[in-house]
Amino acid sequence: MVEPRRLAVRTLARWVANGIGEEPGGRIGYQVRFDRKASERTKILFLTPGVALRLWSDPAVRASVGAVVLDEFHERGAEADALAALVLRDRIAGRGGPSLWILSATIDTSTWKAWLSQAGPVEVLESEGRLHPVVVSHHPPRAGSSIPDSVALAVRELVRTGPEGDILCFVPGVGEIRRTIELLSGLRHPSFELRALPLHAELEPDEQDAALRPAPPGCLNVVVATNVAETSLTLPGVRHVVDSGYVRSARHDPLRGLDTLYTVRASLRSADQRAGRAGRVAAGTCWRLWQETDLPPDDETPEILRLDLSPLWLQLSGREDPSSLPWPSPPTAERVAAARGLLERLGALDAAGRRIEMGDHLSALPVSPRTARVLVEARRLGGAVAAVDWAVRRESRGGEGERLRKALREFIRPAPVREVPLGRLLLPAFSDRLAVRTESDRWRLPDGRVAEGTGEGRIGLALEVQETANSKGTSLKLRDLEPVEPQWVDDAFPGRIANSLEIEWDSRSRRIVGREVARLEGLELWSRSVDDNRLPRLQVEERLADLVESGAIRWKWGQDEDDWVERTRLVAKVFPEKRLSAFSDEDLALVRSALVEGCLAGAGVEGREVLPFLREVQGSEQIAFVERMAPRQATLASGRKARIAYQSDGTALVSARIGDFAGVKQDSIRIAQGRVPMLFEILAPNHRPVQRTADLDGFWERSYPAIKADLKRRYPRHPWP
Repeated sequence: MVEPRRLAVRTLARWVANGIGEEPGGRIGYQVRFDRKASERTKILFLTPGVALRLWSDPAVRASVGAVVLDEFHERGAEADALAALVLRDRIAGRGGPSLWILSATIDTSTWKAWLSQAGPVEVLESEGRLHPVVVSHHPPRAGSSIPDSVALAVRELVRTGPEGDILCFVPGVGEIRRTIELLSGLRHPSFELRALPLHAELEPDEQDAALRPAPPGCLNVVVATNVAETSLTLPGVRHVVDSGYVRSARHDPLRGLDTLYTVRASLRSADQRAGRAGRVAAGTCWRLWQETDLPPDDETPEILRLDLSPLWLQLSGREDPSSLPWPSPPTAERVAAARGLLERLGALDAAGRRIEMGDHLSALPVSPRTARVLVEARRLGGAVAAVDWAVRRESRGGEGERLRKALREFIRPAPVREVPLGRLLLPAFSDRLAVRTESDRWRLPDGRVAEGTGEGRIGLALEVQETANSKGTSLKLRDLEPVEPQWVDDAFPGRIANSLEIEWDSRSRRIVGREVARLEGLELWSRSVDDNRLPRLQVEERLADLVESGAIRWKWGQDEDDWVERTRLVAKVFPEKRLSAFSDEDLALVRSALVEGCLAGAGVEGREVLPFLREVQGSEQIAFVERMAPRQATLASGRKARIAYQSDGTALVSARIGDFAGVKQDSIRIAQGRVPMLFEILAPNHRPVQRTADLDGFWERSYPAIKADLKRRYPRHPWP
């Protein structure tokens, strides 16, 4: 019989045992972490999902079980989902096994009937129960008031009415319970004594029992509880519920590597369950501290879709691939990959996802995989006291701290008796939390982001990072940084530190510099500068060539370079049989590579003429051919030189003053053996264009007389042919 909480396990086991005149440990037993009351006579065993899942890994236990009953299944705990999937998988495969029962007061029977029917016919049993009428009313809190303030105010108003029966208040967590009880400490009523009692999972069993017992004559109990009181329990004197509408819900926090509790709105299913607590023994009331129109979410996301999967995956991987189970809500591929990645780093799984020896050790401990890895390291190296203290602070729940400490000490007992720094013990479990100092109070995290924090040394473990939104985006602050010595990293990860010689562009000195860098799984741990003569020349030149291409280094490219490239491309186009370079991207990459050869600094590259390197792309015969076919100047009849400009449209433009063109025939100037169309730009004596023509002979016959008359008036002393 699987219950979601330890309180429900103990209470229900005691109630059922008392119903047959026994105490737990006989025919009715229970088992929670560090507490077991059962014997060979036990026929019904109440358990929490985590304990049930551990027991289920034992074939002898599985063979002895006739039925698995999952109570309050609508809560969708990850371990309850896993247990249900394991039982269903065996039945689907025809291996028999126990029958599977799912219990809930709010479940959607059609959905779960369809899921269970994978293994065969499903029977649905319904019980109406004996719930009495509950009047629900809404009392929104005052603006700015805290949850304890709002709950305490509602209780005071209820008490003034002289209620019949006790009051049960739902708040998110232990802090709110304590503050609410403090606010109620001065509350009095002339007709009865008021007792404010806490109820939550961290209390010792005797303290929990005090809240579950009816109030003595002349007293009224105000029980301030977390959601442990939502289901499976009946508080016999309760007739009134005050519901804050909030709950603590765990979400995986990737920055801390932990499942972290957040205060969120309780679901509509949860609100209905809470209201039902007021009608278990008689008619009652429920005060909801929110607007009636402010509807809560219908249901909460299943745990398997919001928590770290690594603890569950470690438990399940001992038998098979957990991904193959018929999950009621299959976990996402990203979450599975993250869980497997962590477990592989811890040494618990091999590359195929199978649990190996280290995984067996980790799964045997009643703590999370990371914490278990720390304890395994302490068992090997020493530092047992520090490791156990740290593990208990991190993992203990409720009043189980000393019991957990005892269990962990028993495991770690063979450890060498010597002091080992805590940071060294934490390293194998938190290699993905290594942070490297970049400045006095700034640390680079493995994901590349930078956080502020104080600490010793150059390397540390960022065990807790606080992320805060602000006007500039988000800021990161290290709240828990454990110092690490570089030598510890070498010792903890033999063969996994990658040392390399890396080059980079120093934008301040504008030169290539080199560093010897040590990295662990991509994270830079430390580095040191190297002499220039140790730099890999090929890599340096490739980097400089890239910088030239991006413009970070400006090469001396001017009109001469443009002119040569244009002429070469034109000749290559009209003489394809010559297979000349057309200065493609690949050709220009070769030019940049040749240009930077032997350089380290940008200044050395920028001081070099580019044209000689462009001409080197061609052989000497090809250079001479380009010069003949596409000369930069043409010699005119007057003996003067005319500039030739090669246009992007594939034409050649010859520019000269009108007098210099005198006596020049169209066919006396040919480019590329006449394969390139010619244009002639006729300039006035002031070098301004008068006319541009492709027919020079026609210009002299048709256009020149009118142009001559006009120019002769403007330039009377100029000789005109």
